[in-house]
Amino acid sequence: MFNSNNPRVTESSSNNSSKRRSAKLRARESISGASTLQRSRALRAAADRFRERVEGAEELAGAHGRQWDALSPEEQLAYYAKARLSTG
Repeated sequence: MFNSNNPRVTESSSNNSSKRRSAKLRARESISGASTLQRSRALRAAADRFRERVEGAEELAGAHGRQWDALSPEEQLAYYAKARLSTG
C-alpha cells in the first residue's frame, strides 16, 4: 500500500490488496448469482400459480355449463377470482 513516508508499493501489500479485491468480487458474484436464482424460482412459482388458477377458472366455468372462450373478459376475471380464492 502507499505510505507517505515510503511512496513505493511493496509487492506483498499489492498482492494482499489484489487478493482482497478478488475475494470481494467472488463474494459479490456469489450473492448476485444466488439472488438471480431466487428471483428466477420465484417468477417460475408465480407463473405456475397463475396457470393453475386460470385452469381452475376454466374448470369452474365448465362446471357451470359455460365455455371459457365464449366468456367476456369480465366473466373470465370473475371465475379467475373464484379460483384464486379456492386455491389460496
